[in-house]
Amino acid sequence: MPSRTPGNIGQAPLPAVASKADMESETSTTLASPPARIKNSPGVAKVWVFFDASSGTPLIRESYNVTSITDFGAGAFTVNFTTAFSSVTYAMIGFGRPDSSAVAGISNFPVTMTQVASITMWQLAPSNVLTDFAMNTLACWGDQ
Repeated sequence: MPSRTPGNIGQAPLPAVASKADMESETSTTLASPPARIKNSPGVAKVWVFFDASSGTPLIRESYNVTSITDFGAGAFTVNFTTAFSSVTYAMIGFGRPDSSAVAGISNFPVTMTQVASITMWQLAPSNVLTDFAMNTLACWGDQ
């Protein structure tokens, strides 16, 4: 069977492919979005990580665009990115909890320092004590 290329008789031509700028502007309704360009859409998380810090050393369970996590004390982490953001004005959200059944221990991550290639945060338990939880998540959105 012949490959599907523009100009094949009896087949519709392939749609034009969106550029990085097209993805960032999110204005076209006719351009194709190849998988490698989806990450350029403003609505897609550029960084996300799920990690376990309960042993005292962060263990990355799942992640995207994260090279490592630096642990510098109980409840204190720097998440290092594979691809840096273009500025420090990116959005982020994160939280942690002791285990999958805990509801009372849910904490937020006060962010102390955002840099283009990393983010430093403190993990506070509801009692305002720095704590290494088993279930931790972080996601960031912005321009890279």
